[in-house]
Amino acid sequence: MSDRIDLGFDAEVENDTSSSVGGTFKVAVRYRIAKGLRLEGGAAAADGGFGGRSLNADAAATLGATNQDKTSNYYASLRLAGSRGCINLFCAGDSGTDHSPGALIPLGVIGTTARVADNAHFVLEAGLGSIFSREDPHGTYIHFSIGLLFDAGKRRK
Repeated sequence: MSDRIDLGFDAEVENDTSSSVGGTFKVAVRYRIAKGLRLEGGAAAADGGFGGRSLNADAAATLGATNQDKTSNYYASLRLAGSRGCINLFCAGDSGTDHSPGALIPLGVIGTTARVADNAHFVLEAGLGSIFSREDPHGTYIHFSIGLLFDAGKRRK
């Protein structure tokens, strides 16, 4: 969108072992406060198929290199996400317990990006987080992700 603001969209389709099909759609905004410091926020809706639906939101502060002329960049990020499980699409008028629980999820991540084309980067992340939920016991998890990031309408100089 500009030198300071990025807008992004994520979509995921999942199929688990019970042949239940689900998916997630997310919209996110990233704002560069200063060189190497960004704030991020996002909102998502998910349908876990067998596990019910949820509305999600997250916020993050990311510190790291963002020089697009370099072949690779490194970063560290602190993230906080929240989720509210629900029965129907807009989480309105829920009753009963046949849905995924709500949760608060902090996460610390380190990552790297590697330019593979003028408008594409390979992304690798690893981190450690926790899950806090009233419905389920507290748990710790390991985060690992690999992906491709495409910049639409942006070209390197």
